[in-house]
Amino acid sequence: MPQTETITRLWDYGWIHHDRVDLGSSATEAALVEAYCSCPPFHTSFLPTDTDESGLHGPFYAERISAKHFTPLNASDLPCYLKTIEFADDPADDQEAHDTILGKLQETLAADRKCYVLIHTEETSQHFHDWGSIFFIFREILVPNLATDGLDRFVIGYD
Repeated sequence: MPQTETITRLWDYGWIHHDRVDLGSSATEAALVEAYCSCPPFHTSFLPTDTDESGLHGPFYAERISAKHFTPLNASDLPCYLKTIEFADDPADDQEAHDTILGKLQETLAADRKCYVLIHTEETSQHFHDWGSIFFIFREILVPNLATDGLDRFVIGYD
């Protein structure tokens, strides 16, 4: 289950969501990602709501996302990955958002570790649920930790 949750406002309607999901003992990081995709905290839009979100995962139908849709990425490659996302039209605001997000990720992810990045993004509209298109940006990064039997979940959004 998620423990502490933080949402940091970045720019305009942009934000980064960070929480920890406890999953139980697993032999590999890939097994933790697999367990995450079938646990209750996976089912959320990441937006404040009082409605049942059991069929949702961000802008997507949850049933269309599985562990195979999370690809490993070395921590050293995160800056390049983040540079593919334009957060703001103003270059200074864009750089500030990149720096804030990278700083949040580096607090959790050691330089010699890897994370898992959801390959579906705001551009994968064929997997959207009815109102999934409200996300102008949606990126998810998982940081598995075998020592703590869980993972840190980071979601970057703009709605």
